[in-house]
Amino acid sequence: MLQGLDPLRTVALICGPGPMVTAVSDALLDLGLPMNKVIYERFDYAGGAGRQDRRRALSFLAVGAGLASMVGGFALVT
Repeated sequence: MLQGLDPLRTVALICGPGPMVTAVSDALLDLGLPMNKVIYERFDYAGGAGRQDRRRALSFLAVGAGLASMVGGFALVT
């Protein structure tokens, strides 16, 4: 289905049950669609975590760790 489409100019929008969204999202990533071009919404979150979910969770943790270290550093200065 993606044949002939430019992966950098293509956006995939997915909505449905968790297992389907995870499977389709991972398949699109395997076909070369960049992660930031796969947008989804799930009906439930019991379907497991795909690669996008894990990357978003790691990004969230990294931001939290950065903020915590900044607050800790500020507390030491004052």
